[in-house]
Amino acid sequence: METECERENEVLLEDSKNQEKAENTGQKTGFRWKEIALFLVVLCMQCGTAISESFMFPFFPIEADKRQLTQTHIGLVFSAYEVGRFLTSPIAGSLVAKVTPRAMLILAGILSSTACIALGLMDYVENKHVFLTLTVIGRFVAGSGISMVCVAGTSLLLKATTFQTGTIVSGIEGVIGGGYILGPAVGVAIYQVGGYSVCFYAFGGFMAAVTFLQVLTLPDTEDNSKKEKHFFHLMKIPGIALMFTHYFVVTFGISARYVTFPVFLLHSLDSNTTTIALIMGLSPLIYMAFCPLAGFLMNKGIVYSGIIVGWILQGFVSLLFGPSPLLNFVFHHNQSLLLSAVCWGMFQVLSTVIYLAPFQVALNCAQAAGYEKDSIHTYGMVAGMVNSAQGLGSIVGPIAGGAVVESIGFPWAMSVIAFLYFGMALLFSIFLLYTKHRKIPLKPP
Repeated sequence: METECERENEVLLEDSKNQEKAENTGQKTGFRWKEIALFLVVLCMQCGTAISESFMFPFFPIEADKRQLTQTHIGLVFSAYEVGRFLTSPIAGSLVAKVTPRAMLILAGILSSTACIALGLMDYVENKHVFLTLTVIGRFVAGSGISMVCVAGTSLLLKATTFQTGTIVSGIEGVIGGGYILGPAVGVAIYQVGGYSVCFYAFGGFMAAVTFLQVLTLPDTEDNSKKEKHFFHLMKIPGIALMFTHYFVVTFGISARYVTFPVFLLHSLDSNTTTIALIMGLSPLIYMAFCPLAGFLMNKGIVYSGIIVGWILQGFVSLLFGPSPLLNFVFHHNQSLLLSAVCWGMFQVLSTVIYLAPFQVALNCAQAAGYEKDSIHTYGMVAGMVNSAQGLGSIVGPIAGGAVVESIGFPWAMSVIAFLYFGMALLFSIFLLYTKHRKIPLKPP
């Protein structure tokens, strides 16, 4: 774990970088209204992509059932989004410096709005196989769009503003959490009033409007990188490979819980749908509320220690979640709705730390390995790596999580995930000890 001196040095390094950037761009300290305006425009696009992904969650299964599509078909439609995100993120990270973040954000907005409107037109397709195929393609394109939004938006804010990394990453994650709250709620309301197609037209139009706003406001930010490296070169860095594994495991656990927890509440704890909806609906709100705190800790240089403690606490919470049969000597096979709900909330709080802090770690590892500082190429490559790992975790998590729960039950499945989390804490500890012993730098000089 970091010493207090190391954390202070990292904070001073970040402040020095931001001060130098402010001087180079002619900005003065104080109220930076142009930076704030840019920040809000980019966050609006990030929130819009989260809304456009999530608004169809409540009613699409109903429409799919009307067309006699199976649960497997529905899963295919939703997973196509993450496949697009997984495959496109590394490409977007490699190209963002060449095409500029502004151009990529505008292109992403066009793709997202077009895909959304096209999905609404699928309501006129009567053949269920054609409907399924075109919907899967549309969701894949939408997933590609959000990967470009995340990569280009993060790169632009890191390059063109003097906000600290923790502030930017926590802001993006916070509005995405807000988007996942608004999306299903507004989607259901519009669906009840206007029907299936109107929902997609409305959100597609919203994305088009935000894209037009970006055309008017986003600056042209060029990169001065002298040497660019491909994605696989980045993945050869041990610290980056660890961060990819980290983000995969984090997203794997989250998506596995999202798929299996409602069924556990319904069948094992006899919860009604209202209770389940309340518990599940509060999770993005909790996540959004604690993102600023995680960003504050990140800006203070609390990264590795926060990650390791976060993994350990998530492991213990996972054991209590079922609770685990390993704790029968305490709970005597009793299961509690209150305990499960509290654990669910704790997951959201801890997720902010282990989701945000590793981004700074990945940036430091890339720059220590020779990637340029304050470079769009570096920012894009790291953001692409993070989004690709998250996409892969979101693909594997629901499938593997559902299969494990069907095989050994929810409490045992959470026990397996708990030890996976403990293993990640151990892996980080070994990594830190090894790099310290071999004197491998984890931060740029």
